[in-house]
Amino acid sequence: KVRSRLDTVPTILLLEKGHASVGSTADAFMTPPFTSRKLLYRVRKLAENLTRPEIHVGVLSLDPDVRILRKGDEVIQLRPKEAALLALFMENAGRVLSRLEIMKEVWETDYVGDTRTLSVHVRWLRLKIEDDPGNPRWLRTVRGLGYRFEEPESDG
Repeated sequence: KVRSRLDTVPTILLLEKGHASVGSTADAFMTPPFTSRKLLYRVRKLAENLTRPEIHVGVLSLDPDVRILRKGDEVIQLRPKEAALLALFMENAGRVLSRLEIMKEVWETDYVGDTRTLSVHVRWLRLKIEDDPGNPRWLRTVRGLGYRFEEPESDG
């Protein structure tokens, strides 16, 4: 009954032994004995599959799940790392993000000895979001610190 009313909400059934066949109606099921750690693991795994809402900053709108960026009426398909990088910037609009923070979050590494890959991805993003990529207004370099993403002020 719950499943029919809340079909988009992931469910985990906690079942007695011998009732595992009922588990096919849920996204996951567990039978005792299990630890709270195992339950939390299942919850995390299901949460990873939930869709994220679109992110909006000014005229930019990003659907991170399908990697589609809308800039006004223009629709742009992004590569996976581009989408992850832009989502990070948009979720932290107005804040300076260090190269280390970005590398940790998007590339899941602490290594920043060579961040050319970050520079290349930032360049690719600028080609897609900026009117003049050579003079960026959305995604700015903050010399010696990192990058800041923010809606540009209007010209008039």
